[in-house]
Amino acid sequence: MRFQLEWLPRASDDTPERATAAEIGIRLADGRCLTRVDDTFAQTIRETARLSAYPLALWLVANWWRLRWEPVVDTPGWRMSHRLAAAGSGFVWPDIAFNSDGDVVQVSARPTSGAAYESIVYLTGADVVVKAEAFVAAVDRFVETVVARLLATGHGSSDLVTLWKEVTEERRDPELTRWRRLEAMMGYDPDESSPAEMSDLLAFEQEWGDDAIEDIAAAAKGRTVETIRTLMSEARPYAAAATVPDAVLIRVKDGLLGRDEHPWRAGYTLAKLARRQYGLDHGPIGTERLSEIFDVFADRITHHPTASPCGAIFRGHPDADELSIVLSARSARSRRFEFVRLVGGHLADWSGDRLIAATRAKTARQKMQRAFAAEFLCPVEGLREMLGGQPADEDFIDEAAERYDVSSELVRRMIHNGGLDAAPEIARGLPVRSPEALDLYDV
Repeated sequence: MRFQLEWLPRASDDTPERATAAEIGIRLADGRCLTRVDDTFAQTIRETARLSAYPLALWLVANWWRLRWEPVVDTPGWRMSHRLAAAGSGFVWPDIAFNSDGDVVQVSARPTSGAAYESIVYLTGADVVVKAEAFVAAVDRFVETVVARLLATGHGSSDLVTLWKEVTEERRDPELTRWRRLEAMMGYDPDESSPAEMSDLLAFEQEWGDDAIEDIAAAAKGRTVETIRTLMSEARPYAAAATVPDAVLIRVKDGLLGRDEHPWRAGYTLAKLARRQYGLDHGPIGTERLSEIFDVFADRITHHPTASPCGAIFRGHPDADELSIVLSARSARSRRFEFVRLVGGHLADWSGDRLIAATRAKTARQKMQRAFAAEFLCPVEGLREMLGGQPADEDFIDEAAERYDVSSELVRRMIHNGGLDAAPEIARGLPVRSPEALDLYDV
């Protein structure tokens, strides 16, 4: 994506907003324009909007860490820092949201209806996935252009220039980057967290690894330290011993294929490799069979709730097959899903982290876990064989859920992701649909 700027003539440069008056456009790589407007006053349709670049750049910089790292949550704070309309300053902004999972940013635009007092209506609706690095590069280019304009027009002491200098310095400092990233994952603005809280979290990261702590932070928000302490003190002592056989071999095979940039595809591929390695066909896997494969008592999978605030794996070394596992889900089906999610998390993690967490966060790692568990427990090819070329209806969904011992919602989403609700000649050979299906495994 890229931001377009064409400076407008103006009577005065006496404020940063006036000095940066511009025709602004936001374009995607495929050519779509997110700022296409119907200007009722001028009676024209344009692909740029007449705005000020200053409030837009200031909003992007003030929320830089959260835009880059914070996954979606349905809270007013998230909307203020991720929805472009919050740039404010009296301008009519497009309805665009930026949702990061750590690896990619989903850019979602919606047409606006236009209030009676608004002379422009935005026309474009789109959902597109942008690599995080490309998003950062686009924002950087835009902000640098606006800062240069401010310096050239005598506004070098403006808030944007000062704040941008601070953010760029923080990004160059590895320790500050870790701090800001964790703050963002918890939904904090810079320096909104307490030093004691951050010190505890950085200590947890040093002992257990970065990824799981971030995933817990993204889910628990301001209760992250409390959540981790509960996990360690009340759940870990009751962890069940388990074994994930052939983990290194499965990882090597996965690595040879090359990790897909989309977590749902990566999880799907890894699950197929694991099923093949364990000699499984496309049929269901009962709890007893899970127990045999992973050398864990069956009742610890389905009937042993603990006080754990999230599912977790504790491991001494990522190459070891032996590990300890705790589950937080209550129902038997949910616990089966959570158990297999954690197996997928362990198989996908080559790092030296000693903790793998399964949380409600929408990070790339958690999406991959959900995709792995969905395909491992309820493979698309198994559903395809059950359908036999016939369309799926609610009776089929209920029958498949009972057969594979998963939720009806999971079956419904697997049918959609596998293209099984399309015509058979279209669905054949399509394991997943498109990058826009990022959240279809969030069950």
